[in-house]
Amino acid sequence: MGETVIVHVYDLSKSFVVPQLNKATYDMAGAGGLFHAAIEVYGSEYSFGYVAVGTGVFMNEPTKCAMHEYRQAVTLGETKLSKVQVDELLQQLVGEYSGTSYDLLTRNCCSFSDDLAHRLGIETGIPSWINRFANIGAAAVSTTAAAVDTAVAKAQAIDDHYGISQKAQEVASTTFARAEAVDKQYNISEKAREVASTAASKVDAVDKQYSITEKAKAMSQTAAQQARKGLNAMTQK
Repeated sequence: MGETVIVHVYDLSKSFVVPQLNKATYDMAGAGGLFHAAIEVYGSEYSFGYVAVGTGVFMNEPTKCAMHEYRQAVTLGETKLSKVQVDELLQQLVGEYSGTSYDLLTRNCCSFSDDLAHRLGIETGIPSWINRFANIGAAAVSTTAAAVDTAVAKAQAIDDHYGISQKAQEVASTTFARAEAVDKQYNISEKAREVASTAASKVDAVDKQYSITEKAKAMSQTAAQQARKGLNAMTQK
């Protein structure tokens, strides 16, 4: 006689919105929902979640996960493993499932529960509807990534066939060479430097003639002295 294995299903989070969503997508339409899953065996419940340090595997009293709203239990079958063997298996999973390895779509509490169920000898794992939304999301991401890779490969093939990148480089190189030739012919850079130098000299001459910098310094010093006098007068009162 083996030990009963149960998957406990929760509405994901304590939010009011999620149970209502699950009621529409699963209870009424049978399409799945946003669920948290955990496996009960030998009187304890085990699941997996994100943590910044250490293992993501955690244990709690069956049906009492504080982070989610309990929904239902599904009996999966029986395991032939002893309590000691199950403890050894869980220690192995603790090492395999670090908290930072958690992924909302591909490595979550539901996939952990399915993995644990299989290792306990439940050939069917957990019911597919529990993790259906995550699987759909993962498939969509994978399909999108494949489409992007295909588009990049086709763009590269077109580029290689027509030499677009090479021609663009040649045009840029030719344009730069022509600009440099025009610059050399008409001394544009040199004249620009001369104009800048002349303007700087004129500004410096005006500054010296009217002592603009010197007067600005004097005004600044006077303002600072007056501010200090005002501060001293206020502290002496």
